Amino acid sequence: GFSKTTVEEVAQAAGVSKGLVYHHFGGKTELLEALLEQTLKAWSDASNVVEHLAKTGNVRRALETMVLESLAFARENPLMHALFQLDPHVVLGLSSSASVRNSIEKSRQRLVEVIEVGIDSGEIRAGLDPIQTTNVVRLVIMALVEHLLDPKWIDGTDENFVTHCLQILFGGLFPGESA
Repeated sequence: GFSKTTVEEVAQAAGVSKGLVYHHFGGKTELLEALLEQTLKAWSDASNVVEHLAKTGNVRRALETMVLESLAFARENPLMHALFQLDPHVVLGLSSSASVRNSIEKSRQRLVEVIEVGIDSGEIRAGLDPIQTTNVVRLVIMALVEHLLDPKWIDGTDENFVTHCLQILFGGLFPGESA
């Protein structure tokens, strides 16, 4: 784990000197922060909902693609597995990083913009708060990522489970009702 791993062990595994790690990163917290920044940027690029909207021309399809690409990235990236297994105190500490916060905020803002486009075009139900809707979509994505990286707490196959979650997210539970 993070707390028991030393910079010397990291340097040895990377095939570099401990001094080089300290020179470039300052310590293991900064190294982890740099890895997190790089991973968040790559994840954000893979799940860029604005680009998906430009390609599909359809808000629902852009959101579906964003969710599926987010999950594919999380599944294929070994660092994502490690991040979801980190001590919560480590993750909370990393949230103080300005670049990490900026990456998360940029991704969140892109989603708000697409939700607003959907509301304005009538593709998304009028009256929804774009920020709260974004928060719900992001929460579902994080729950799906957590499930797919450690599926023992929910019974279901990946593809069927994700499809069902998207159907509920986009269609709601009750016909003809609005929030």
